[in-house]
Amino acid sequence: MEGRLEDIIQKQEALIKALQEQHAADQELLDSQKQMVQLLQERIALLEKENRTLASAGNELSASCERLEGLCTEQQKLLDSLSGIFSEL
Repeated sequence: MEGRLEDIIQKQEALIKALQEQHAADQELLDSQKQMVQLLQERIALLEKENRTLASAGNELSASCERLEGLCTEQQKLLDSLSGIFSEL
């Protein structure tokens, strides 16, 4: 009986040790996952900032294109006027 009791105690101690090791491994995994989440959140923030910057640059480019189109229209009007003047000469 005493030998059997010692076997049970040893098995329980081994089980406790295995559970402690599993807990430590689970904790490491959890810590790694928390770090990954933090890195992903930082990356998302950077991507959102980059997206806003690109949107702003796109808006500026669009406005510049509109101004350029207006200047081209004015230049064409001037060329048409000059053509009219030279054809009269």
